[in-house]
Amino acid sequence: MKSASLCLILALLAGGCSTPPKEGPASPTPRSTPTPGSTASAAPHHHQPPHGGALAEVGEEEAHLEVVFEAGQGTVDLYLLDGEAEQAVRTEKKQELQLDLTEPSLTVRLQPVADGLSGETLEQTSHFRATEKRMVGLQAFRGHLREVTLRGKLYKDLEISFPVGPEEGEDHHEGEDHH
Repeated sequence: MKSASLCLILALLAGGCSTPPKEGPASPTPRSTPTPGSTASAAPHHHQPPHGGALAEVGEEEAHLEVVFEAGQGTVDLYLLDGEAEQAVRTEKKQELQLDLTEPSLTVRLQPVADGLSGETLEQTSHFRATEKRMVGLQAFRGHLREVTLRGKLYKDLEISFPVGPEEGEDHHEGEDHH
C-alpha cells in the first residue's frame, strides 16, 4: 500500500512511474510558408539574419542580402543568402559590388572575400567587404546595391538600409512607402 501511494505521489511530481518515452525524431518546426490553397498573408513571413545584420529581399523571396556594419572601423560586410536567409548563395564569377548610398551621399565598392574554411574563392563567394573611412561613426545609412548576379540572374537597384533593412522595415512599418 505504501509503495502504491509513493508511486502515485511520484507520478504526480515526476510525470509517471513508467519508463521514459522513447526518443524519436523531433517534429519539424512549422514555417511561415503557405500551404497549397492558402494565402501568403495568413502569417507574417519573417527571416532572422544569420550574421545579426539588416536584410533586404532580392526578387520575390528568391534571395536576400544581409548588411553588417561596424561603425568604429567603417566596415561594411554584405552576405548573399537564399530565399529563407539561412544558407549562403555564391556568385558564379568574380564581381565587385557597388553600394550607392543616399544617406549619406557616398559610393562604396565592396570586394569579394575568399574563405578557405568554407571553400569560397574570389570567383565564387557569398561575402563582400569594404572599409570606408567616411563611414566611421555612422549610426545609419540607406541606399541601393547597383547590381548583383545570383544563380545566373542579374538583379539591379536593390534597396538596402542599416540598422533596419528594407525587409524588417516593411514588417514594422506597415502602410509606409519605402521607396
